[in-house]
Amino acid sequence: MTALTEDRNTPRREGVIYNDPVKGGVTLFGGSMYSLDANGLAVPASDTAGLSNVRGIVQERVDNSAGGDGDKTVDGREGVFQLTSSSLVNADIGKAMYVSDDQTVTKASTTHQVMAGVLVAKDSATKAWIAIGVHARVAKAVAFVTQDDADAQGATYVQVDANTVADLANANKAAINAIIAVLQSAKLIG
Repeated sequence: MTALTEDRNTPRREGVIYNDPVKGGVTLFGGSMYSLDANGLAVPASDTAGLSNVRGIVQERVDNSAGGDGDKTVDGREGVFQLTSSSLVNADIGKAMYVSDDQTVTKASTTHQVMAGVLVAKDSATKAWIAIGVHARVAKAVAFVTQDDADAQGATYVQVDANTVADLANANKAAINAIIAVLQSAKLIG
């Protein structure tokens, strides 16, 4: 390819709608949350090991129950959606919410911590407005870093002798590795 010498009509997406292949033997219901499995195939969101954070809300039912992996695709959307929860209070706003099933979220950390999104508002103790998408994943990383900072506040720090540069380098390496681990656990980097 060569550099442009005239205008180009570059195709674009708004960045809020995805089209993902659906796992064989699966039905995704319109209005439900879905995640991607380890093979990148869309499945109903659940508290299951190996699933991505919620990818989006299914735009219309996709029945791939008789099909193979990828025989059908699903359109999923990021945004803010009303989902079912329980025992919500105003203090929960801004916190990460986790998947219970494909229509229910919980504020309690679940076994596999499949993140649904971030609670941005609530209509009642059981009606949660959840932000699903990239901003929710960033919020999860911030929550991890904030907890790490809270844990560090009670830590005792040792004065590093100016002659032990290697100790200082190792301390910096450990801090950088901790930041990388936080970003990986929030699925912001690989």
